[in-house]
Amino acid sequence: MSTVDFSTMGAKSAFGGSLLNSWSAALVESPNIRRIRLEAKDMLVPLGEIAPPYSGIPTRAVKFFCVTEISDEEALLQAQLRTSRDRQRVALVEDGGGARHLLERTSLQKLIRNPKKVEARLVITADDDLPSRLFSVTDSIEELSSNRLRHTLKYIEYGESTDFKASGRRAGGAISGRAQASSRKNWYAVPSQPAPPGRIVWVKGRGQVHYVTEIPEGVQVPDNFLVSRPPSGLTNPRALAAIANLSWTHLMVEQFGRRAGGDGVLQTYIRELMMLPILNPLVLSGDETKDLVAAFDEISGRPAMSVTQELQEVNRQNFDRLGLQLMLRRDDVTEVLQDVHQALIALAEERIVKASEGRKVQEASRARQAFDAAPVAESVLRFCSRPPSLIDAGLDIPEGTLDSTIVTVPEHGPVKELATPYDLLDDSSVLINKRIRVETPSHIHATLVRAHLAVSPDFAGTLILPASEEDALELFNTWDGKFKTWQAGVKKRVGDLVGLSKRMTRTPVVANSFDTVAGLAPGTTLSLTSEW
Repeated sequence: MSTVDFSTMGAKSAFGGSLLNSWSAALVESPNIRRIRLEAKDMLVPLGEIAPPYSGIPTRAVKFFCVTEISDEEALLQAQLRTSRDRQRVALVEDGGGARHLLERTSLQKLIRNPKKVEARLVITADDDLPSRLFSVTDSIEELSSNRLRHTLKYIEYGESTDFKASGRRAGGAISGRAQASSRKNWYAVPSQPAPPGRIVWVKGRGQVHYVTEIPEGVQVPDNFLVSRPPSGLTNPRALAAIANLSWTHLMVEQFGRRAGGDGVLQTYIRELMMLPILNPLVLSGDETKDLVAAFDEISGRPAMSVTQELQEVNRQNFDRLGLQLMLRRDDVTEVLQDVHQALIALAEERIVKASEGRKVQEASRARQAFDAAPVAESVLRFCSRPPSLIDAGLDIPEGTLDSTIVTVPEHGPVKELATPYDLLDDSSVLINKRIRVETPSHIHATLVRAHLAVSPDFAGTLILPASEEDALELFNTWDGKFKTWQAGVKKRVGDLVGLSKRMTRTPVVANSFDTVAGLAPGTTLSLTSEW
């Protein structure tokens, strides 16, 4: 295989590396490390041959499928979960939109939802606090009905009727209507993945700390994780986690990762992990595996530290020394250990410096292209004024009449978020910042209160609304029509001021600034009123 000298591209430690080992870019490897890798070749194996990495479960609708179990005693009592028998059978959960539901536990699996949960942790145990749950159902509707899983059936109906607001480029709407879900045989049945003991999750982003976290049996992860399962035939499945956390493995990630012109590895990808040369756990004896896992336990009980700090720890040095002894099949590895640690520090520090320099260039570029939305928002406010209120829509009801109902809005701080939950536990209230609850007679009354608070977020006190749901709906429709007309005028004015070519990217920025300038609740100007 041909070799290329990449030192001309700016990587101080680059040399004529084999493209077979790093075919996407330069193999940054010192001669000492190359000698170690060749000496240990019979004990090394590409990760892809024994524990190929793969993405976690693709839910395609995180807010619906990834929920959080609520353990607050008061909330459980309010949901009528009073006895231990009830709580063993049914859980109270909250979806990504803030709505709460009852769900049978047979429809839920434990989940590690966010990579932040595993940050710098080498081991997660079943006893750790894992409140996230995956809504995981494979049965048909008929089978669910036959098994009398009524809460699960209601939640599926909820996914078919509720508009989950999406972010970024993804479309919103009911979950069942989204292309990624509707293509499944049963739209609510996410793909299942085996969850044996000893699985590890790889960190996608490269920082100053290296950690590959071991996760408990039966716990699932979504597709923002990369996962490897231990190969069959291990005397202890935890050997894979131990080997993944050796400094040798960290060094190989630094060397074999995707890079351009010697820049550091900023992301970990499946393609590069497949080629990663690691100590082969399948050729270790039972006693060797036992010793390696025991040494791993000495470092896994604390958070991983930055490269320089980590390599100064005695238990880390002992762990790495044992790993190199097993790799090279000899006891004297003092010089080898120093070579590995020095190479790791050099590559990691070089990557961090270059990443920092890259961020400075990006920040300078953003500064040159900075767009100040405040003057545009102020101009739009002068031209379009504030949005219509319920008073503008005809809310003028005398207090104390049979046609009126009184809703009390308690004192509250600055409004950051408004929500009108619509589920079996709560279909007639407004949540201010997910904490303060405003009780109303019906869902349409709650929608009116939310509309009023969006335009007048500082309001607190008595609000007099129509008593009947029909009159309340008529009032909302009147306000909704006026609001949409105003909203269209704002968007046109923004387009006139910033130019139609920049309207798509700058309208949201101006709208957010407009909310601040006009004293509206965040998100009011851009809100789609059909979601209210």
